[in-house]
Amino acid sequence: MTALLVIIALLAAAPVVSTVVVASRDGYRRVPAIERY
Repeated sequence: MTALLVIIALLAAAPVVSTVVVASRDGYRRVPAIERY
């Protein structure tokens, strides 16, 4: 049960983390990673 919650949390956090990483790498141009691909 706990493992499932951890997996769900990771899946939910992954797009947020990737968006933040891309934004910081691009100097915070406001382009979400999701729209880019």
